[in-house]
Amino acid sequence: MHSRLLIFIFSSLSTIAAGQISLLKDISPISEPTSTGIDPKNIVSLNNRLYFVGNSKYGRELYISDGTPTGTRIVKDIFPGHESSNPRNLTVAGNLVYFLATDGVGDFKLWRTDGTEPGTFMVLAIENVNNTSSFIGNLTSGGDKLYFSVYPPNFNRYKHLWVTDGTIDGTYVIKELAVGNNNLESEPLDLITLQNVSYLTLYTEANGGELWRTDGTVSGTSIVKDISPGSGSGCLGSLSNCNGLIYFTGYSVANGAEVWRTDGTEAGTVMVADVVPGPNSSSPSQYIQIGSDVFIYSIFEGIWKTNGTSAGTTLVKKMTIYERIVELNGAAYFVTIKSTSLTSFQCELWRSDGTPEGTTFLNRLSSGQYVRWSSFGINGPLKHNGYLYFTAPESNLPDVSNRYQIWRTDGTAVGLEKITTLRDNSTIGTVLNQTYLTKNDNRIYFNMANGTSGSELWYTIGDPGDQHMVLDWQSILLWPETSLS
Repeated sequence: MHSRLLIFIFSSLSTIAAGQISLLKDISPISEPTSTGIDPKNIVSLNNRLYFVGNSKYGRELYISDGTPTGTRIVKDIFPGHESSNPRNLTVAGNLVYFLATDGVGDFKLWRTDGTEPGTFMVLAIENVNNTSSFIGNLTSGGDKLYFSVYPPNFNRYKHLWVTDGTIDGTYVIKELAVGNNNLESEPLDLITLQNVSYLTLYTEANGGELWRTDGTVSGTSIVKDISPGSGSGCLGSLSNCNGLIYFTGYSVANGAEVWRTDGTEAGTVMVADVVPGPNSSSPSQYIQIGSDVFIYSIFEGIWKTNGTSAGTTLVKKMTIYERIVELNGAAYFVTIKSTSLTSFQCELWRSDGTPEGTTFLNRLSSGQYVRWSSFGINGPLKHNGYLYFTAPESNLPDVSNRYQIWRTDGTAVGLEKITTLRDNSTIGTVLNQTYLTKNDNRIYFNMANGTSGSELWYTIGDPGDQHMVLDWQSILLWPETSLS
């Protein structure tokens, strides 16, 4: 580890008005506007602290911040010197943050941190004969435990489900799984935790993909119900906690892929409704509780809602949405994409109260723009003080693939407001298009490039207005080669 001496040149400050956007700290000071800055990514929040991956003279390492310049520091120089440990997949479970990182020996290993250097250490690395780590992924929070997958390098046919409580002794394998038909390494497991029991979709050779339950022990891990008997898959995922029950997409030969729910018992695992009667499928992909109802989205059948019974499952509106449904103040909000030509489309914000007549268009968010599909869209959204916050492109500029701003809506047609501000005819002052908003201590944090400091860590209290940089910390920042106290 290294210590640092921070010498800041302060500019005179006028009274800080509410609603200002503030640069938290320029950790990687630069002399050229094109430099990248600290480029904070994978920002998560735990116990009023932010954890993120940043770039500095130490390479790309893990940082922590309490929201002040002096409270922003490197957690541990995992790969000592100028090399990068490249932390990724930051995941909060209990009072710890878990992540994958490399220390220069072997591949990525599982680490944990409590925000201190002594409390930051490697939890698991399985070595093979070539001294390289196994393939670790699917980091997923399950209450105070972390579940993850391990692909042993000498076992090409199987992977294993592991669990950890953050200690070496509390890290062990609980189930052997089939490799196929599963999550990507970077994605979390499809897992929901209720009353200290986690439910998830697991794939085994004997049962295919089915719903399982676990308390984090080998003996406490069991299949809930073999919906599609034998090696066929009866649980297709999309698990969601709604009204104290778990809704998911189940499959049977007789009914296809439809809406199911469970109370955690075999007898209590039942199909809610056969939306498309017979063996054809509605293939729901999302369930969300709004009020006492459960909203269901199917790319083929549109938006439905249910009270948990077949008779109480009704169509809201048959339409295709682009971004997932979110809840705000008892209503559903979602985004649709409307093609206007082969090279252009419109992105629209809609609201629904669960009735056909109450499902209405609110705002057009963008129109006629050339963007990469994978980088377009609304990241988030985040609920804060009665608003939904999200990022969307600046609609009045061409080639906007990197020119995103933060917006908010109160759920009305006139309630759409832009929070961050882009300078006219300029590429600077933009929220980067891969930004995911993170809430911490009544602030919203994000990474933004302003053309002077590169991509740095910023925050807003959430109000629009005369928004500008409050503190510009790109003065003098020294990192002497001595120990970090």
